[in-house]
Amino acid sequence: MMQCARCAHWVHPKCEGLTDDLYEILCRLRGKSLVFSCAPCSKRFRSGWQDVVQEVLRSGLEKIMNGLKSSPTISHLLMCAQCEVCPDFEVVKERSGCCLHPVEQKLENGLYTSLKAFHEDVVAVMVERLRKEYLLEEQRPTGQAKLSYIKLVEQVFSWFNSQDPKTWNCHMQEYPSDMLPDAIIPPSDEHSYAQWLKEQDPENPQSESQDLQNVNSQFFMDERQCSLCQQHGDAKPNDAGRLLYIGQNEWAHVNCCMWSAEVKDVKGALLHVHSAVTRGRLMRCERCGQTGATVGCCLTSCQSNYHFMCARASNCVFQCDKKVYCYKHRDLINNKIEQGNGFEVLRRVYVDFDGISLRRKFLTGLEPESVNVMIGSLHVQKLGVLTELSANSGKLYPVGYQ
Repeated sequence: MMQCARCAHWVHPKCEGLTDDLYEILCRLRGKSLVFSCAPCSKRFRSGWQDVVQEVLRSGLEKIMNGLKSSPTISHLLMCAQCEVCPDFEVVKERSGCCLHPVEQKLENGLYTSLKAFHEDVVAVMVERLRKEYLLEEQRPTGQAKLSYIKLVEQVFSWFNSQDPKTWNCHMQEYPSDMLPDAIIPPSDEHSYAQWLKEQDPENPQSESQDLQNVNSQFFMDERQCSLCQQHGDAKPNDAGRLLYIGQNEWAHVNCCMWSAEVKDVKGALLHVHSAVTRGRLMRCERCGQTGATVGCCLTSCQSNYHFMCARASNCVFQCDKKVYCYKHRDLINNKIEQGNGFEVLRRVYVDFDGISLRRKFLTGLEPESVNVMIGSLHVQKLGVLTELSANSGKLYPVGYQ
């Protein structure tokens, strides 16, 4: 917080309309060349500190831009062919990521009110060019330009983190909403679920090596069972979806979890899944009669409970606000209905383990032959055993590892 020099009241920087960048600049100028006064005091006694802070920011950005223009390592980023043909500002300002000319034009016209916005535009240009250069980053021309730019920013604004990976990485790939930048996007080639989806697609052309992998996979049956619907293996994205880990040798389909009455989705963390599994052991499905029925009608007086896929087969209604009504109470619909591809969960979600202890289960131990390990696309079907034949050239090779 900051204290007003006139009324002595303490105020939040954001309440004064200050970005993080402007606040850092103000902190370094206070007591030296300007005096801070809050918004009410500034209306009565204009101090001009806002203009001073903006001017320091602008002069610093101009210093960085001049350094970029004079650096030989950045000359290939200054102007693209498109901007050379049409350098007009009204056209150029709509472009982004092509070169540094639009950035320079925006700076000259006073469109940058924060260092962060300027930094993001420069990063976008460099990342776009790095995509087109197929050498190691340190050998790429733009890789050298990146180092020069970071050094310039550190010289002018030493407090600013110009190497923040979140800024550089977020331009590398477009992500679905609410997804963490470093997460695997399902379905992705780097995920076992994506490989399973390819095997299910009859129209997907496969090479001989892929066909061989499919033949080998036939000898391995997915023994993972959903703790809610009791079905084995992954399901299609618009059905029950992929299996999520909920404990030692325990799994649950993503949609079986998300549509359970007590489960809440908080920024990708599925809360109370274990409570749903516990309750499901006592609840039988209205359609199939099996336990694990945790998808219930939202009408308080209705006792109908279903598995997720049984509910869909029974013409239950799923609303976007996660409310479910059985076919008898469809007239209570009060929101947009979820259907078809709307059930696909194409973002990173995981089961929250806060307060869940698995120590007792792990202490029981497992036989090595029954252990299966899945990490992304890596699937260890058998750990194997160590014997006298395992030692070879100073390394140990488990016999039977697969």
